Amino acid sequence: MNLTIIEKINRTFMEQVMSLPKEGGEIHLVGTAQHQEDLFFQLKNQKSWDWAEYKAIVNEAEKKVLWKELLDYDRLCMIRDEEIGERAFRKEYMCSPVWSELAYFQRTELMEVVNIDLKECKEPARQWKDNRITVVAGLDIGKKVHPSHLVIFKKYGDKYTMLFEIFMEHWDYSKQVDYCNALIKFFEIDLLYYDDTRAELEGFRERGLIHPAIWKPVVFNGKRKFDMASNFSRLVNNNKIELLNRQRMIDSILSVTNELEAIESATGHGDAFWSISLALYKENSYRPHIA
Repeated sequence: MNLTIIEKINRTFMEQVMSLPKEGGEIHLVGTAQHQEDLFFQLKNQKSWDWAEYKAIVNEAEKKVLWKELLDYDRLCMIRDEEIGERAFRKEYMCSPVWSELAYFQRTELMEVVNIDLKECKEPARQWKDNRITVVAGLDIGKKVHPSHLVIFKKYGDKYTMLFEIFMEHWDYSKQVDYCNALIKFFEIDLLYYDDTRAELEGFRERGLIHPAIWKPVVFNGKRKFDMASNFSRLVNNNKIELLNRQRMIDSILSVTNELEAIESATGHGDAFWSISLALYKENSYRPHIA
């Protein structure tokens, strides 16, 4: 976890090891990522590398594992819960570099609100929406190297049910805006809260390409981020939210620490945590909540 050592390893590999094979030969590199700056993530986007990751648990809710003949689900749970602990398990078995002792959500509490029977909604809102239902969405706009993530919920009373989610990998802002506008019509979205901290969509707003009554900008600051996270936690702990069974989304949520820092990994940078928090956003401050 020492960045100086990590950088030295990266430099040695790039300058010396990469030149070892004869032309037409191959290098095979296998290992466990320790930090978002380490060698594995440096090689991820290089076209000369065939990069892949293999998580021991493929789908938590369905108890689907990578290699059941070697380690079945029960054995993996025993390793995680009784032998090495969550932190080490995520690093050694789930390809997730960990640099904080505790995640904001524990896996067990989050899995309580993941509904394996819940399916992505494919019917237009006109078939099921009435005046008792509100449809809300959240868009976490990624930086150049991070995906954007969009999530849509149906709110009935005080219960949120996820209708749709998508990671938008390497999409330019125009494509993201067009896609979101199409979904606004399809799902009759009432409010779409988006991360406006870096004002990426300001030009679209000025040109009238995003409807100001629906698209609501949210600028992140310390207090607002903790308010949003607290509200997300309150809904999880009170079982007032249902999530689709999407492993990448679950991993993204679990990558956010108690300090609301996100572990950068192949799945993103905590993008789903913030898109969901945005969808659940309320402009009034929340009362303190201890989970």
